[in-house]
Amino acid sequence: MSLTKRSLGPAQLKLVEAIEELGFGRIDQIPVCDGSPCLERATQTVREINLGSEPKPFERCLADLTLKAEFERLLNELSQLGDGLVDVEIRHGAPFKLLVRRRGKELVG
Repeated sequence: MSLTKRSLGPAQLKLVEAIEELGFGRIDQIPVCDGSPCLERATQTVREINLGSEPKPFERCLADLTLKAEFERLLNELSQLGDGLVDVEIRHGAPFKLLVRRRGKELVG
């Protein structure tokens, strides 16, 4: 299945656009509700700035173009998670690493 921005729900689209805009860094404490990201005030972005080079603009995907595979993988992982709290590390305007937060009670029972 190939995803495009046009095929995403509003919450998914907001996350994809936030990742593209950030470029390098992370988005922390993203609540996931029923497999969909729920960006809210507690969600934090951390922009990574390399002081040894000039910033370069990142290509944003147009509405009808297929999203990068990393976005599809991220959204699939969130869908499978169901409910939870995640952090996303971002490189070159795309998701690079997903960190899933678990509470102690979820680990033992």
